[in-house]
Amino acid sequence: MQAGLFATKVGMTQIFDESGTIFPVTILKTGLCQISQIKTTNTDGYNAVQVAYGEQKLENLNKATRGHLRKIGEKGFRSFGEFLVTTPEDFKLGQVLNSDIFTIGQKVRVTGKSIGKGFAGNQKKK
Repeated sequence: MQAGLFATKVGMTQIFDESGTIFPVTILKTGLCQISQIKTTNTDGYNAVQVAYGEQKLENLNKATRGHLRKIGEKGFRSFGEFLVTTPEDFKLGQVLNSDIFTIGQKVRVTGKSIGKGFAGNQKKK
């Protein structure tokens, strides 16, 4: 398995192929994704890479997060995620991930998180 990217959904559109068939397409926007930690079976018990995403000013982060990010550069990130990999030695600390890691025609798995709508409670009658 290989590392991936974190993105936000921008919207939906449609594209046409040569025969005129319409395909629905989701538009995603990826920001800067940088490897912040490499986990191996010797140190953590499993092979994975931790990816930092969602740029933010360093001053707005707490000291623990700033200390964690100090080893990859002077950029701040607000979120972290992991991807399980088979060979963690293929990645370097601070390596920037972009869409070049994918090939044309490659199948990708996309997962999402819905924004909460809250709980309205009992509705009042007038």
